[in-house]
Amino acid sequence: MNTCIKCGSKTVFTKICKNCMEDSVSKQLEENNKMSEKTHIAFYEPNWEYHQCESFEAAEKWIKDQIEEYTDSDEGYDEALINGRCFISEITHRSHFEIKEEKSDYCEMECYACHHSPDDCGEEPWPYNSDWEHAGEIVKKKL
Repeated sequence: MNTCIKCGSKTVFTKICKNCMEDSVSKQLEENNKMSEKTHIAFYEPNWEYHQCESFEAAEKWIKDQIEEYTDSDEGYDEALINGRCFISEITHRSHFEIKEEKSDYCEMECYACHHSPDDCGEEPWPYNSDWEHAGEIVKKKL
């Protein structure tokens, strides 16, 4: 028996209970949706800074603001600006976790804790890390 690291309730195999896991997943999905609205990246090499923006115009404004803020009128423009090493890119794909298997589809008990022998059980144990609720792969998702 474990204790949930977020709310303190009892859990069987994981360090986080199902309710807290669902809340975390919901918050992550909400954050991912906000991020997916950002379709451009502006890069300003002199400071090695980048900014994700919702439009080309917003990216262009961010670069202009960086130039104004960091250009010294006595020294002129940075070499990176002159040589085209500051740029705006359009995001065409984003990484996405695609769920292939769910822990709930497997036997809830680890084989060593089960009263059945592995040969007689008939259920397959979760073959991945017991802290994980899902297994899958990272894929590129076209915007």
